[in-house]
Amino acid sequence: MGMEKTDSEVILSITNGNKDAYRIIVERYRNFAYSIALGYVANAEDALDISQVAFIRAYRSLKRFDRSRPFSPWLYAIIRNLCMTFLKKRQREYESIMQYTDHVPCTNKQEEERKRLLLKKMSELAEDEQEIINLRYFQGYRYKEIADMLKCPVGTVMSRLFYVKKKLKQKMKGHI
Repeated sequence: MGMEKTDSEVILSITNGNKDAYRIIVERYRNFAYSIALGYVANAEDALDISQVAFIRAYRSLKRFDRSRPFSPWLYAIIRNLCMTFLKKRQREYESIMQYTDHVPCTNKQEEERKRLLLKKMSELAEDEQEIINLRYFQGYRYKEIADMLKCPVGTVMSRLFYVKKKLKQKMKGHI
């Protein structure tokens, strides 16, 4: 089965058990998927990750795909949804840590004091805790990149960030 087959024919072959035929779809649409994701997230690595996840999701959902319709708008919708979820999550993470930093302009004296206190409390964290907060929220590294830098699993990075943020919030309790 080659590139001369229509998307519908390739998808029929896949749903009939020829899993290898999915390579044709990936080859046809990989640049499309990457470009769409890059347009949303403006980061090459994130765009690559999202486009790969989109192909996995599309593959798992092929039996529900209406072959009488074009494939690219369906794939676009998957990519768009993944990008929107990614951007919302990134914004929530950013806001959850940035609400305590001096990067947000102060509107009153109480807020100014809270930011000063946060910086003090952050300096009380262990060096490795400060490092992971800095890498993720101030340097903007992704979990995988941090895991590579710290030579630990991605799950460990996520867990450490969760507990460091929790610890920092606890230190700030009663002061905000």
